[in-house]
Amino acid sequence: MSTVSNTTNVAVAAAMILVACTDPPGQPPVTVTTRDSAGIVIVENRIDTLGIRAGWVLSGTPTLTIGGVDVPDSQQVFRVGGARRLPDGRIAVVDGGDAELRIYGARGQLEHTIGGKGEGPGEFESPQLAGLLGSDSVIVHDSQLRRVSILHVDAGYARSYPIGEEGGGYPVAIGITADGGLAMGGGMFFSSEAGFPTGAVRPNSRYVVLTPNGSVRGDFGDVPAAEMFARSSGGMFQASTLPFGRVTAAAAAADRIWLGTGDAWEIRAYTLDAVLMRIVRFDRARLPVTAELREAYVDERIANARNEAVARDIRVQMAEVPIPEWVPPYNHVVVDALQHLWIGEYLLPGQLSRTYTIVNADGWAVGRLTMPPRTRPLDIGPDYVLGVTLDELDVEQLTLWSLERPSIHSRGSGM
Repeated sequence: MSTVSNTTNVAVAAAMILVACTDPPGQPPVTVTTRDSAGIVIVENRIDTLGIRAGWVLSGTPTLTIGGVDVPDSQQVFRVGGARRLPDGRIAVVDGGDAELRIYGARGQLEHTIGGKGEGPGEFESPQLAGLLGSDSVIVHDSQLRRVSILHVDAGYARSYPIGEEGGGYPVAIGITADGGLAMGGGMFFSSEAGFPTGAVRPNSRYVVLTPNGSVRGDFGDVPAAEMFARSSGGMFQASTLPFGRVTAAAAAADRIWLGTGDAWEIRAYTLDAVLMRIVRFDRARLPVTAELREAYVDERIANARNEAVARDIRVQMAEVPIPEWVPPYNHVVVDALQHLWIGEYLLPGQLSRTYTIVNADGWAVGRLTMPPRTRPLDIGPDYVLGVTLDELDVEQLTLWSLERPSIHSRGSGM
């Protein structure tokens, strides 16, 4: 993008800056309006969803694949709980099946493992890789043991600290901050003492940022979590994801937490102390849930049923499940190495590839990119995407893809 024009409208109380980025000939511009409201920056993006794709390219095939069906046991991965590419090219991955951290070489060979099932120091029950600490250590969160462990990728277990009730009934690690603090949230808890809910519900979840020693630094309080459909009968309680239900998506950057409830094309940035600092909006139309979409959803569920009995149960259940009026705008976000936020759009029935709208740290939209089929990005570097891909048998594979970016920078002033 070659030029930036700035105009200031002094007729309004809040400062407003209109920024138009001039793109190559034939590519429509991205227009960003930024204004200040009571100390909170509001960014409004008006995007041409085709033109903004220019310059963002993924390799057609993976440059590295770990896992699959016909591979040795050491190469198989199951219930991947996060992965990061290390500065030296090696890959650290949490394998939830064996409850261990695995270190693979730059060519995909298994070098060694750390941990295993158990409750002792350096052992895990339900591990999740939260992030990379420095160049040679990782932070692993265990929601079942309510413990955070720091592991050196070569020397192994370094230390751990417990966590309390922060993050809800089943806390989920969102990511780590620049100083090694842990962001958590998204856990939900249902209790018979409080009375099990029924019907369409959206319980709250507590979101927090912990310091490197486990104390609470920022408390976001109760935030709506995922929309669920709940049933309670004969002392039994069951809650499942609501079709086309909203999900709160969150990601940790070096100096902020991105949080979006999925109610609209909007996402918010907070300081690590849980103070709202920026609201980012997109001029995107909401998609209604039509009868055709509902039918396609049911057909997809039935096609994936294990047997006819399960298929019949699905038909009965779907007859009583309320369907939301609108398709959620997004349900996954991830922060890359340049502090860009990738906002993953909601996958419609039949869609296999998720498209991400990319914004920089200032909230300016800078790109749009579609992932390979059935691939969820875990770690996005300056020139790569490391993800987990499901094959036609739903077997997990770690896949590494080359990434080309246009000539942009991580801050808005670089447009």
